[in-house]
Amino acid sequence: MFYIKLRNRLNQLKSSGVELVVEEDLFAVRGKPMPIEANMYDHIVIKGLSPARRENGSEEDYYISNEIMNMGHISYIPKYISEPSNFTNPAIEKNIHDDAHKLIFRAYVNFKTGYKIHLKDKYGKDMFEYPTDYSW
Repeated sequence: MFYIKLRNRLNQLKSSGVELVVEEDLFAVRGKPMPIEANMYDHIVIKGLSPARRENGSEEDYYISNEIMNMGHISYIPKYISEPSNFTNPAIEKNIHDDAHKLIFRAYVNFKTGYKIHLKDKYGKDMFEYPTDYSW
């Protein structure tokens, strides 16, 4: 989902004449490229919802089990699961299993790399400037 949204936005920028330029500092650490670091600070797992929000129901359609504080987990269980007759209908039963396997993982991650990203307008002018004291 994220990839599709990112690709679509990059295509919009490209069609409006905006250029994305990636620059790497090849000599950041004693003449060598900077090793890439990633630190995860927080995360949450959401079970039972689709990443495409339009496919989800309202909060009233779910039993919600919230374990964010202790486990970093929220579970959305569709209320139609409590109807025994739904398990006798093969089409609905398949939906129950499909809904049970939906999962969203969100994470707050900080990346440190030797890359700078520049956006240039259709005239080649930078759309933003890095601060003069910016370090890679």
